[in-house]
Amino acid sequence: MSNKNYPLHLLHIGDTHSYFDPAWVNFSLQAKHQTYTLKCSSGGYARLQTQIKAFKQHHADMPSLFLHGGDLFQGSLYYNCFGEEANARLINLLSPDAIVLGNHDIDDGSAVLRPFLDQLDCPMLAGNMDTSAEAVNKKYPLADHPQLYAYDAKQQRAQVILQPFHDTQLAIFGITLDNMHQVAKADDDLLFHDAIEVAQQTVAYLKKNHIHHIVVISHLGLHADRRLAEQVPGISLIVGGHSHSLQGDFQTLGINTVLPYGETVSGVPIFHAGKHTEVLGSSQLMLDESGRVKDIKGGNWWLLSSDLRREIRDQIQAPETQALLLQQLSQHPQVLLVEAHPEIETLLATHYRPIMTEMSQQIIVHLDKSILHTRLPSQHLPEGSQLTPLVAQSFYEYARNQQSISLDFSLHNAGCVRASLYQGQVSYADMLGSVLPFNKPIVCFKIQGKWLKRAIEGAIDNAYHRHPKSTGTGSYPYAYLLKWTYHHDAPALRRLTDVWIWQNQQWCPVLDDSLYQGACSDYTLSGKEGYTALQHATDHIYLDKLMTDIFIDWLKNYQSKASLALESAQELTA
Repeated sequence: MSNKNYPLHLLHIGDTHSYFDPAWVNFSLQAKHQTYTLKCSSGGYARLQTQIKAFKQHHADMPSLFLHGGDLFQGSLYYNCFGEEANARLINLLSPDAIVLGNHDIDDGSAVLRPFLDQLDCPMLAGNMDTSAEAVNKKYPLADHPQLYAYDAKQQRAQVILQPFHDTQLAIFGITLDNMHQVAKADDDLLFHDAIEVAQQTVAYLKKNHIHHIVVISHLGLHADRRLAEQVPGISLIVGGHSHSLQGDFQTLGINTVLPYGETVSGVPIFHAGKHTEVLGSSQLMLDESGRVKDIKGGNWWLLSSDLRREIRDQIQAPETQALLLQQLSQHPQVLLVEAHPEIETLLATHYRPIMTEMSQQIIVHLDKSILHTRLPSQHLPEGSQLTPLVAQSFYEYARNQQSISLDFSLHNAGCVRASLYQGQVSYADMLGSVLPFNKPIVCFKIQGKWLKRAIEGAIDNAYHRHPKSTGTGSYPYAYLLKWTYHHDAPALRRLTDVWIWQNQQWCPVLDDSLYQGACSDYTLSGKEGYTALQHATDHIYLDKLMTDIFIDWLKNYQSKASLALESAQELTA
């Protein structure tokens, strides 16, 4: 082959989760030998639209490709209020070339996904989702939808988008989680084939037809994307989502990411752009005639307010310090000051935000201190999430006090809590929009100690990617009135030791053959994301309120004891 070059301008986002407004990000900066934490708004659909247009115009001399790594749905108040309609309307204004199906995009089944596809202007890719077994006369069928590029059962490969690319063709196909039924409520008649095998078959088909420039959009998560790059030779590049992975060096902004942008595995660069439209990925790629990426220039860009001076002035009093911090932020090589595009901004302000504003004025509680959330224990939070155990505690107390159900413990997974509760006023908009947006049913149940232990170990294994089909950190378990020790280096089924339950005012060992009564969300109890052993639970009793509503009531009742409740819960969790 010759040394011919094939330039490509890549734009990408992912895991937007209906975050249409800018997200608030804390940057840590140095000025005059002091450290300042600045809360700045970044991203949002209106700024994205402005910057996407600007990037495309600036790189008009090369083909451009704008891709979305999946999970448009769920996660914000916009979705809870407006569902798929707002997502379709707003993503159409951004005009991506393709979107991959995320697990949250099908978490409400085809009944929501089908109307979304009917309104969508661009293709949605799910090359390993097989619709060929859909029920006859299904009310919301996905099969043969013109905007869905799914699995071709006859050819046994993904359906592919082909588009002109210099003097050849560019192929694009999408791969989503093959264990979708373990993480989402996809319809039972939808089949999900092994992601690696489908990718191998699809790439082989393309290579056989002399198509070498192959882009895969993946909603597998960064760990699985690395395996995809290793096990499927011939892919040019992967644009990913699902793991909320922020790539790039932002240590000078106080963000300790350690992931290189465009991380290359087996010669295949992998691109991720964090979450919630905080950043926009943009890079100029140089491919060779064989489809291999030879050069990458670009990164993830923070899209800060064009009125950044005001945001800093509102937080820092000294004018000289204001100027130093403004200079640091505005001159950072991956920071852009961006005006909101009037088309999207006007739509949000007139059609959607009024309801958000009304809910933000309904105050639940005033917290004297922040209650922080993280999925996994870390150096900053060695016990992990402070908030998730309190959510579990609210299930326990509601079941006992409101429905007179005698419980021994309650359990909750980290991924169902999406944000921290910060000091100050907490509104209904905060709770339903960002902290607990998945308002799921809560179920009480009975289970033997051996299966409870197995479920906790399986969930932790899943969170730490201890097996190839791990779904991510969201499975990490937190509990009320349970504690345990987990050994990373021990063999499977022997990693969990010292499992204790609080009974009769003391810690007692959890016994394999004893029966315990617990509570958790119906999502967790279904056995998804490593909690498989919970399927051995019996005697299910559904509470008469949903998860978020229960916790909101808990906060109201404990508003004068928020700090005390936090200390108590931390003492009784692991």
